[in-house]
Amino acid sequence: MGESTKRDYVFGALMMIFVITSFLSCSKYSSPRKVERLLTPGTWTISSAFIDNVDITSEYSDYQFKFNETGSIEISGDSTVFGRWEAGVEKNPTFLSMTITPFFPFYHLNADWTFTECTKDRMIIELRGGSSVDVVILDKL
Repeated sequence: MGESTKRDYVFGALMMIFVITSFLSCSKYSSPRKVERLLTPGTWTISSAFIDNVDITSEYSDYQFKFNETGSIEISGDSTVFGRWEAGVEKNPTFLSMTITPFFPFYHLNADWTFTECTKDRMIIELRGGSSVDVVILDKL
C-alpha cells in the first residue's frame, strides 16, 4: 500500500469515527429537545462528580435521579427528594438547569450546567467558573 493510499485510508477511518460519534452524542450545540429525549427515560446515577477539583462522588453514590418530562426531578435514596430541571431553550450551548431542595447535599448541583456529552446511557455536564471546571457524569442504571 502506497503512502498516499494509507493516508487516504486513515483519513477515511477518522471521518467515519467523527460522523458516528456526532450522531450518537450531543455536543455543546445539540438541541435541547434531543437532550430531553435522552434524559427523560430511565433512572440515572452520578458515577463521578468533581467540584473545585475535589472528588465528591461519594456524596451522591446512594441517590438515583429520575428526570420527568414535566420538568420535575425525583431523587430517591434514604428518602425521596424533589427538584426541577430544564434543558436550555436554545442551542449554543445546550444547558441543564437544576434546582433541588433540600439544599444539602445537592447544593453543588443547583446550577446551569453545559452538556459536553450525552448518549442514551451517559451524560457529562460541566460548569466553568474561576480557576476550575466542575464535572458531573450521570450514567443510566
